[in-house]
Amino acid sequence: MVFSTEGLAGEVLRLVERPARPGNVRVAVCQEGQARWVCVLVNYADRYAEPDRGMRLEDFPGLREAGFRLPPPRVSRGTTSIYRSLARRAIAFDRSRGDRILVLLCPRDQWDSLDLRWPLPAQRTQTQ
Repeated sequence: MVFSTEGLAGEVLRLVERPARPGNVRVAVCQEGQARWVCVLVNYADRYAEPDRGMRLEDFPGLREAGFRLPPPRVSRGTTSIYRSLARRAIAFDRSRGDRILVLLCPRDQWDSLDLRWPLPAQRTQTQ
């Protein structure tokens, strides 16, 4: 994943930084055809990963090995859902186009050590 502050990633970043505060968010966007896959990485005390509907944590190489797990319901409803909603607004989310959003929570001081990759192309096709 390539994190950016420009273009569509920058639009998502600016919206998510409002509740998360500046400097606490990174955003990566991968586009294949019409589909946009967005990864929102936010500073948080624990490592949680919440893939979009139709995606599985196992589709992302290295996340489980890096200690990411699905968030408990209180974090899912109260934290990741807010960031997902803001990202959806920023990209004019359209599931039928193949848009997907992955929300990752992780301590900021660990971001640079993460090995984050998008799923393999065959996996992307299966989840769309």
